[in-house]
Amino acid sequence: MKIRKGNWKINLKSLIRIEFKKYIPRIIIHEKFEKYVKWILRTLSFIGIATSFLTLDYVTGIYVTILIFLVEQFFERTIFEYTVFYIPDFPKFEIEYEQWLSTGYYILNQEERHQLLEGLHSFMGPLYEEKEYAEKFFNFIKSWNNGESTDPNNLINISIINEEQNKYTMYLYPNYSQEMINNYFNKYKRALALEKFGKQQQELVMHFVFWHRNLTKGDFFNRFIEDFQISKAFYFVPFYLENEQLKMIDELRIEKYHIKIKSRSELKPNEIEYIYK
Repeated sequence: MKIRKGNWKINLKSLIRIEFKKYIPRIIIHEKFEKYVKWILRTLSFIGIATSFLTLDYVTGIYVTILIFLVEQFFERTIFEYTVFYIPDFPKFEIEYEQWLSTGYYILNQEERHQLLEGLHSFMGPLYEEKEYAEKFFNFIKSWNNGESTDPNNLINISIINEEQNKYTMYLYPNYSQEMINNYFNKYKRALALEKFGKQQQELVMHFVFWHRNLTKGDFFNRFIEDFQISKAFYFVPFYLENEQLKMIDELRIEKYHIKIKSRSELKPNEIEYIYK
């Protein structure tokens, strides 16, 4: 379940949830609600003392005592969490979504296709309206791969999700290395060890996701997929329009070895492409 706070949608599980450890339930609550839990425990203690002065029959007294004990034990086992965010560098320019027009391709002709087995690859990438914006945005994408021109670890994720009516959606987002993320959160866990003693660290990662819907499949799209299946690699590169002609910025190309290709129906709920559609 999610609630809206301003422009943010917040999953309630990040604030409060119940987990079972060896069949015993325990409540995990964000530290911002710590004072409320303490007041609940104080109230239960007061109720326990107050009921001792009431004249209750023997059976009712036992039931009330057991109920108060169980509720108090449930809240006594509360684990409090504090939140640490990993926030990546933001682009230093304004995102203009309308600049991403379509997809550009540079495909080998039929006579050259044997070179796909000799280290030559096809080119594919987003088509932008203006060269200046294409350079800015693609340099931002390259920063996810530390500015390198090859991406063997798939730090730049490219997804093609096949839709109905001969359409597809393209997604671009970073794949943060697990080692880098672990080092980041461990640094804060050590730094906050005394201040947050006894509390559990909740680790959240902010993610950039860019996507373009309703892109049309055509001959170039199909040829690109075939070429990638042969060479197992491609050049990811930005394109732009100049005098209604397609131009490629070759100096920004990135050699890629991974691309995610699925149908919309194959996506699972935990996949980014399932969430953003």
